Amino acid sequence: MYIVMLSKQNSINMYILNFIFTSLSVIMLLSFVAGAVFVEENMQITTGVNQNMPAWSPDGDKIVFSSNQGIWVMDSDGSNQKQVFDSIIWDGEPCFTNDGAKIYFASEYVSPIYSKFDSIHVIDSDGSNRVQLTKNADTRAPVVNPDGTTVAYISKLSGNYDIWTMDMDGSNNVRLTDSPVDDWAPAWSSDGEHIVYSSEDDLWVIDRGGIRAHQLTNDDYTNIEPDFSPDGSKIVFASDRSGNFDIWLINSNGTGALQLTFDESVQKYPAWSPDGERVAYASNEGGDYNIWVMSLGNADLPIEYSLSDEVDVDVPEDSGTLEEILKGNSTLVIVGLILGSILLIVIIVKLVIRSL
Repeated sequence: MYIVMLSKQNSINMYILNFIFTSLSVIMLLSFVAGAVFVEENMQITTGVNQNMPAWSPDGDKIVFSSNQGIWVMDSDGSNQKQVFDSIIWDGEPCFTNDGAKIYFASEYVSPIYSKFDSIHVIDSDGSNRVQLTKNADTRAPVVNPDGTTVAYISKLSGNYDIWTMDMDGSNNVRLTDSPVDDWAPAWSSDGEHIVYSSEDDLWVIDRGGIRAHQLTNDDYTNIEPDFSPDGSKIVFASDRSGNFDIWLINSNGTGALQLTFDESVQKYPAWSPDGERVAYASNEGGDYNIWVMSLGNADLPIEYSLSDEVDVDVPEDSGTLEEILKGNSTLVIVGLILGSILLIVIIVKLVIRSL
C-alpha cells in the first residue's frame, strides 16, 4: 500500500515538474518574440530582370529603382511601374529629394561638352529636365540629406573613391574622407549630422564635417551598402557573414547583430522606409534580380547581443556607459533572470519532493 501511494506521489511530482518546465519554456519563447526585432512579412514586388538599387520617396508611397539601365518609379507595393529616364547606356543608384520633386542618380551618359566619366545627374520626378552636375572624375551613389540642402556621393577625383558632399546644384564640393582605399555607399542619418558608408568591407560612420570617423564593424566578412533607420538607432546592411550575402541589422553604435534574410541567393542594396517599418532590397532569388520589401515587427527595439554573434566592433567611446550597455542587452538581462528563476524553482521543487 505504501509503495502504491509513493508511486502515485512520484507521478504527481513528475506532472508538476513537467508543467513548470513547459510553462517556463512558453514564457521564455514569448519573451524573445515580444522583445526582439523580427520579420513580419517578406514580399517580392517586381518580376523583371536586373531590377536593383531601390530608394523610398519621402512619404513612403513610392520607390525609385534601376531597371535595365534606366530609372523607374513604382508604388511601394510594386504597382504602377513606370520608366522615367533612359539614356540608353547605364543609369542607376537613384534617390528622391526630401520633397519627392526630383531624382538624383549616377549615369554613364556624356554631354558633348564634358569628358567621359560616370557623373551625377538630376531630373524632375517625371523624368524631365535632366541636368548633369559633376564632371572631371567618376562620381556615383548620390544621396540627399534630410533637409534637402546637401548631396553626399563618392568621387574618384583624388585617385580613389572618397566620400564627398556638394550643394544641390553641384557646387561647393567638399571631400570628407581621405583613405588610400575606396569608400562606398554613403547614407545620411535622420538628423543629417552623420554619414554611414563602407570601406574595406567594414562599416564606418563620419560626421557631416568629415572631422571624426568611427569604425562600426571589424571582422573577416564583407559588410556593405549600409542605411540608417529613420530614428537613427539602427543600420541595415548587406553582409556575407552567413555564407552568402543577406540583409542584416546592427545598432548604430556597431553593437548587436541580427540576420533578416536567410535565402541562399544574394540580397543587397537595403533601403529603410521613412516610417521605419519596412526595408526594400534587391534579391536574385529565383534567378533574376528583383525588388523585395520586408515588414519589420518591433523595429524600434535595439538589436540584442546573442551568443552566436561573431561581430568584433570598435565601439565609440561615448557608447559604453552602464546604462547604455544594459539597454543594448535587455534580452540577455531577461534571459538571465528567467534562467535564475528556473534554477530557484528547481531547487524549491526538489526540496518539496524530498520532504514528502
